Amino acid sequence: MLLFCRHSLQLSWLAALTAALSSALGRMVVEYSRGKKSAAGHEAAHAEILSALAELQATALALHALLVALALAGHYDHVAAMRQAIQQRHCHLL
Repeated sequence: MLLFCRHSLQLSWLAALTAALSSALGRMVVEYSRGKKSAAGHEAAHAEILSALAELQATALALHALLVALALAGHYDHVAAMRQAIQQRHCHLL
């Protein structure tokens, strides 16, 4: 059981890191589109999307830090801690 929990923690750590990287790349794409004549009518949508991606990135990085701290402390039952961290950020990923 402990081996499964360690594997689960490693996958969760990787998922959090992937989410943070993906949101950063998404922000880069939207930022590239801002200010272009062809996207001039979409500034409000761009601002909303950038805000959502920034929040997702912050949540994913916080979750990643929590998972690393749990792994270093030897706590492999991390689902409750993850949900609590996500609820505190008011983001419903789980």
